[in-house]
Amino acid sequence: MIKKLKLGMLTLSVLALFGVASYANAQALTFSDTTYVTIGSKTYNIDSTSEATSVVVGSASITIEVPAASTVVFASPDRFDLDNDGSLTQVCASGSSYLTITGAATVVVTPNTSNVCEGGGSGGGGGGGSSKAATPATPATPAVPASSYSGLCPNGNTIASNCSAKPATPATPASPNAQGYAFGTLTIKMNTKGEECKAWQTFFNAHGANPLLVVDGWCGKLTIAAAKVWQVSQGLAGDGLLGPLSRAKAMMQ
Repeated sequence: MIKKLKLGMLTLSVLALFGVASYANAQALTFSDTTYVTIGSKTYNIDSTSEATSVVVGSASITIEVPAASTVVFASPDRFDLDNDGSLTQVCASGSSYLTITGAATVVVTPNTSNVCEGGGSGGGGGGGSSKAATPATPATPAVPASSYSGLCPNGNTIASNCSAKPATPATPASPNAQGYAFGTLTIKMNTKGEECKAWQTFFNAHGANPLLVVDGWCGKLTIAAAKVWQVSQGLAGDGLLGPLSRAKAMMQ
């Protein structure tokens, strides 16, 4: 049963004009029971023990005048947002949303049936609108270390402290001589075998002493003969011994 607003023997009066219900008295109206009001097609309630000077119910809003030292609690069982012009913050409870209006004050409440309040909140004045649940902050992404040492750095260094340093460029090995012949330091003579002999055989083929030598690394008669011819052409003793003087001349060609 819908309770009527009353003070002593005063009963509520309903103004039929424009479909607006008005409950008023020069003195405070005391709500001894929970009183239900309809705004649009939705039902709201004023809690018992509330006190108001006047309550005017419109088609989309309700105007509540509260005398000094009095309080009215206006609630929505459907937990609609209770927008208002008094900068009051609603409380979102599990069974309803509500505003606490403390006098002296006159507040127009316009329920927003498109929004249902979320989570909990704190009542009282200040900061109009609903108390929405805060969106949790996205946790920060941990910084990626510059390099992870696992025995070998990405850049090829093998010392962890040098993972950020550029690896040293290996030195280019020096050529045996300008022409690339690996004469070595051995004195070549008849029947010498090895890489040094191959170098001289290649050299003689390139410089015309005997372009038909087989480069097999064995300095036999043909190789030594070619050596003698080349030595004489360079002003050296044609003895077939390819030592320091012969190497020096060869490295100049």
